[in-house]
Amino acid sequence: TNNDARKSKSWIHIENAIDYILSCDLHGNLDNDSIASAIGVSPNYLTRVFQTHLGISLHKYIMNVRVERAQQLLLSGKVNVTEVANMTGFSSIHVFSKSFKSIIGISPSQFLNEIVNKEHIEESMGETIDTL
Repeated sequence: TNNDARKSKSWIHIENAIDYILSCDLHGNLDNDSIASAIGVSPNYLTRVFQTHLGISLHKYIMNVRVERAQQLLLSGKVNVTEVANMTGFSSIHVFSKSFKSIIGISPSQFLNEIVNKEHIEESMGETIDTL
C-alpha cells in the first residue's frame, strides 16, 4: 500500500527524484540516468522503485510532467505550440503532439481551440454581461 511505500527506505529516493524532476528545466536532458545520477542512485534501482511504489514508469512520469507543463504554457497564451514543444523538451513537434494526444486525449491544437479559446470567449462574455 501507499503507506507501506512511504515507510520504506526507497521512498526518499522517489521523493528526491520527483523534487529533482519538478525543479528541472524540462528542455534539457532529463532521463533516468541523469535523474539517478543527480540523486545518487543507480538508474535501474530508480526505475524499479518508481514502478513498484507508484505503479508508473519513471519515463511515463517524466512525460506526464512535460505534458502538464506544456498545458500550463499553452494556457498562458504567450507561446505557440512549436515553442511549447521546444520548451518542454520534446525532440520534435511531431513527438510532442503524439505524446500530448496520448496523455490528454486531444492534440495541442485542439486543446488550444477547445480549452483556451473557450475560456477566452467565456471571459469576454462575462465582461459583456458585466457592462449590461
